[in-house]
Amino acid sequence: MLVLKLTLVPLLIAGVTMIGRRWGARIAGMFAAMPVVAGPIAMFLTLEQGTEFGAHAAVGAIAAVVALMAFFLGYAWASRRLAWPGALACSLVAWGIAASVVASLPSRIGLATGMALVALLVAPALMPPPESRPRLPVAPPRFDLPLRMLAGALLTLLVTAVASRVGEAWSGLLTAFPVITLVLGVFTHREAGPGQVAQLFRGMCFGLYAFCSFFVVLSLLLPRAGVAPAFIAASAAAVVVQGLTGRLLAHR
Repeated sequence: MLVLKLTLVPLLIAGVTMIGRRWGARIAGMFAAMPVVAGPIAMFLTLEQGTEFGAHAAVGAIAAVVALMAFFLGYAWASRRLAWPGALACSLVAWGIAASVVASLPSRIGLATGMALVALLVAPALMPPPESRPRLPVAPPRFDLPLRMLAGALLTLLVTAVASRVGEAWSGLLTAFPVITLVLGVFTHREAGPGQVAQLFRGMCFGLYAFCSFFVVLSLLLPRAGVAPAFIAASAAAVVVQGLTGRLLAHR
């Protein structure tokens, strides 16, 4: 299990980074928002804590989309005036406040899904407008990719260690903690400026529809079908929704 935690998420971060350098921050954001990090974390938690725990945590992960939107907006707006440490601090405070509110609400799949959909519809309109003079991207440092992968591995270890000790509601919220968003957002801010950060987060908003579909299916099937069938069906649902979202985005 430890080997998976130390290799799977860093490899996924490397893949999304390569996508961003080839096709841009917005497309990278769509792929990054899929459950490429939260899915493995949910699997680790389910295997360690059981299917009932995993199902309840999945509901919390759906509701956590509200906190993710707070993180996106906090970082996107703060990055217009602050360097990455200040922007990251603002976004983490916004995430913490939103997550605390969500954790105090009843753990119901209908409520969680409704809140997530409203947040996904509203957040893109609240993002900062595009920059009139976009900054030219800076060539990434030599050790940029290994640093991203190392940061992803360390964050995954931290989140899974904490999530298994804080109960189902906070486990779900921490399952959806913005591990990959944090890493990609900071590095994008440093290398390409706040305009590309906003583009990254806009793409993530579209990708989070697939994220939500994954956890909706997972929460419904885990107690009934078991671990393997539930995760396979949830992954298939996420791929289908991502394909449909990508087509809609391509026509915008």
